[in-house]
Amino acid sequence: MKKNSLKNFLSREKYSFFLLVFFLAILVIVLSMSISRSVDCFDKPALIINGEQISLDELRSFYLTYPYDSVKRNIVLKKAIDDLINYHLIIQEAKSEGLAINDSELNTALESFKSRHGFSQDDLLIFLNNSGISYDDFETKLKNDLLVTKVLKRLNVSVSDELISSYYKNHLVDFMVPNKVVFRQITFPANLSKEMLINTTNNILSSLQKEDFCEVAKVYSIDKTCNSYSLSRGSSFPRLESVLFNQSIGSVSLLEMNGVFYVVQTLNKLDFNPLSLDDSLKKIIRDKLFSETFSGVYSDYIAELRSDADIKVLVSEDYLS
Repeated sequence: MKKNSLKNFLSREKYSFFLLVFFLAILVIVLSMSISRSVDCFDKPALIINGEQISLDELRSFYLTYPYDSVKRNIVLKKAIDDLINYHLIIQEAKSEGLAINDSELNTALESFKSRHGFSQDDLLIFLNNSGISYDDFETKLKNDLLVTKVLKRLNVSVSDELISSYYKNHLVDFMVPNKVVFRQITFPANLSKEMLINTTNNILSSLQKEDFCEVAKVYSIDKTCNSYSLSRGSSFPRLESVLFNQSIGSVSLLEMNGVFYVVQTLNKLDFNPLSLDDSLKKIIRDKLFSETFSGVYSDYIAELRSDADIKVLVSEDYLS
């Protein structure tokens, strides 16, 4: 591997803690799977990366964390192989740069892992034992995940306030929200018997798929009317506003408030204005831009590692059946 490849892509920029969570989440999925395997078969190497053998067992466990798709199975397998190769390349490069995980970092991650999943130390040991994984293997996997996180958090990725402001101004249409909504409703009491409540709800929703809203309202609504109402943002129940403003025009939703069931349909949205660029919106834009920027930097970094790597793929799809 090129000794300077990591230095060319790394800086002191701090990277979000979500990466640690991401790799711990992957770890949970892998540990949660009890995979019956034949030692003779699954201990065979599936990959050789710069001389390091990656067992078929590890690849199979990694592959099984991906959503199953019988039609695109080969595509999913290729992605799993590529991701696992990238994972080990990062670990190898980190070690070549002298990066390591100290006891304090490991213990912090262990406590975070147990806390996140409600495990005591005994619970964790039982969980690992039931999964057929030794504690040493667990610690090794966790150290590797932390090493990858340590590398990725040093990638030169940052999103300035100026970039956020520029994105907001150039995509203002994406942040336009209505301040007024027009809707109509069907109301019926919530104090009906459970059976009658279920039947009424099902009948209304079924009828709305075939008949005009007003015709259904005349049959089922308490007042037998089909009036349209105008509602300004901030003038009614937050729950009702959330439904009416967030659902698409023409959509229907069911909700219960103050002992009455409402079937509400949004007819129109009016009086659009842009959201203000407050801290919450800045965070949304920052996360979006960070993800997009990181994806490009990460791809460049992986390409650099792969350009000087000796990678052999020894496995076919049949081995993972």
